[in-house]
Amino acid sequence: MIDDRPARHFGSQGQQRTLVLATKLAELQAIETVVGEPPLLLLDDVLAELDLTRQNHLLNVIEDRFQTLITTTHLNAFDAQWLDRSQILTVDRGSIRAHSPATLTHVPRP
Repeated sequence: MIDDRPARHFGSQGQQRTLVLATKLAELQAIETVVGEPPLLLLDDVLAELDLTRQNHLLNVIEDRFQTLITTTHLNAFDAQWLDRSQILTVDRGSIRAHSPATLTHVPRP
């Protein structure tokens, strides 16, 4: 709900996606409280539907809190400083290859 109206009908795609992500983050916090350790967070191409402000906010919230796997076809959508602290894996014709931050500029980008 946004201002007492269903987000599904009145919210932008970014607002709808933000509500879903906020719910997911609340679930993670609840799981962490019950289990005693942070769960794994899986996000499939999550940045594609968010504006730059929402992207940066999400990445700042999850930065060091949860072990996170994010799939993307647009690696250049991520902040360079965030990428420097991340492990980057590429999949090419069924083969997985790891990249260090130093070689990140050589990662194929669409």
